Amino acid sequence: MKPEYTVSEIIQREMTITHADFFRLLPKALADYQCKISDHAIEVKLTSGHIKIRLMPETTRRIGALELPVTNMTFHFENTVQDEMQDFFIKFNMAYQKGGG
Repeated sequence: MKPEYTVSEIIQREMTITHADFFRLLPKALADYQCKISDHAIEVKLTSGHIKIRLMPETTRRIGALELPVTNMTFHFENTVQDEMQDFFIKFNMAYQKGGG
């Protein structure tokens, strides 16, 4: 059995989403976790540690005539086992995945 090491890591991410849509989809993303939600921050309890997610102010990006909402965020993992961190992002990404062709 391999030993499990905990990590503390900050991951920055940019998503093309409004705050309203982010919070609308959040219950699906965190369905398997205990969490505490405030205005622009979410604290998620994991088995091995926890995550603090912070949303920065909404901005927009223009591409020609197209204007997209942009939200930058940080995921601060504290005392988290690497495998659990990866499992979290798999579930998180699936909740926010958009369909396409």
